[in-house]
Amino acid sequence: MDKKDQEIKKLKEQISLLEKQLGEYKEILDQYKRMIFVKKTEKSEYIDPLQMNLFNDKFEETQNEVKEVTVKEHKKKASKSGKRKLDLSKYPHEEVHHSLEGIDCVCDECHAKLQKIASNFVRHEVVVIPEQIKVIYHYQDVYKCQHCKNNFPMKLKKANMPRSLLAHSPLASPSVIAHIAAMKFFYKLPLYRQEFWGRFHGIDLPRSQTSHWMIKVFAEQCEPLYEYLRKQLMELRYIHIDETPYNTIESKKAKTYYWVLASGKYEGKQIAIYHHHDGRDQATAIKLLTGFKGAVQTDGYAAYNFIDSTKHLGCLAHVRRKFVTASQVGLTKNSRSISAKLVKRFDEITFLDNQGVELEEERKQRRQEIIFPKMKAVFDEISKLIISPKSALHRAQQYALSQENRIINTLKEGYYELTNNRAERVVKESVMGRKNWEFSTTFAGAKANAIALTLIMTAKLNRLNPEAYLYRILKKLTEVDSLSKDALEGLMPWNLKSDFSNQELLY
Repeated sequence: MDKKDQEIKKLKEQISLLEKQLGEYKEILDQYKRMIFVKKTEKSEYIDPLQMNLFNDKFEETQNEVKEVTVKEHKKKASKSGKRKLDLSKYPHEEVHHSLEGIDCVCDECHAKLQKIASNFVRHEVVVIPEQIKVIYHYQDVYKCQHCKNNFPMKLKKANMPRSLLAHSPLASPSVIAHIAAMKFFYKLPLYRQEFWGRFHGIDLPRSQTSHWMIKVFAEQCEPLYEYLRKQLMELRYIHIDETPYNTIESKKAKTYYWVLASGKYEGKQIAIYHHHDGRDQATAIKLLTGFKGAVQTDGYAAYNFIDSTKHLGCLAHVRRKFVTASQVGLTKNSRSISAKLVKRFDEITFLDNQGVELEEERKQRRQEIIFPKMKAVFDEISKLIISPKSALHRAQQYALSQENRIINTLKEGYYELTNNRAERVVKESVMGRKNWEFSTTFAGAKANAIALTLIMTAKLNRLNPEAYLYRILKKLTEVDSLSKDALEGLMPWNLKSDFSNQELLY
């Protein structure tokens, strides 16, 4: 082989190497494109194999044999899809009659007065009455005995009257504080924007003043109620827990955290507790769960590893989420396909678990007989996967296997849930608010936020209007010197519910 042939061979080898590198770069580029342009959702609609998806041209015929069942013929009025019936029954109703008056109420022929013979209903409309502000002057009546008027010293008797919620603050009434707190924590309207609401009504409400009110009322006066709610939560069978970062200016750390504890869906008492702390360490988790003897559901964060393994529940949504990511950004078509199939398997399990409204014992039995074998089969399939390290599918596999026992634990009782979504929905309330009010200046302000969020979210879980619930709490505070155990029990939302009108109930 001469020198020229050797150079040609060398060039061919270099071209081959460059083509190989180009292929690798192209694959990486495709991966980044999928990460950028992928649909920002984890939802994938699970279709019952016994039903055909009318909107999918490509479908596979089910291998299950469907038995023919004779159904008695019946007629049903078709309802229009996409329209929800408007329920206005809980609002007060008022009739307005549009009548003829004066010269309009005479006959065009003989000019005699017309007589009304019917009133036809044409339509109804909803009217919004703007909020009203009024000033109440409190007078305390004083009494004396006419028979003892000559006695000295004269004995006088005064009528009982509620104290001021905040001394020397006539604006800080229970209704005003409840409204401001509900606007901030329920409707997510920060205090600096509420200044404009005050100006519109001719009231000066600087944020420095209203934030001071929040601390004095919620962080101080409502703390006994907050602690009582937390005690009630600790007596339940099953809770969810999660945490989210927060910015507190006073803290020396870059992030502080809100820890959230929520009661299970099937628990008799629906409670959500927010706790602010400057750390996310295990010591905080241990402190929060001290005294709790039930099951705890988490997202797999290592700080919760101290929980009894038999009562530590995992989150199927977090496991599924890893495979959703792998199905979207996997390096190879095969890995994306495997991930998508596993996501469908998890969707099938969730679909089956959501069927029926059995009692707890019946649901427990159905989970053991139907759901458990399917769940075990999916994890066995995941464990047998041979995947290259550092891939999205490998990370999903490792996370799933680390949570397998905790996921299996969720099937042990009928009142357990497969996911920790309940805690995440409660956390979302503070996250949405955080985007608007952004931070707290002091730890006292962050604590006030936590207590106010606790009361408002607990009211929401019990289908009570949060503002109406806060008003009853704050009004009670003005009527007593301290909250006794009986008073605290009376302020629990499940005990106050009968006192609420239909207009004060949510959905």
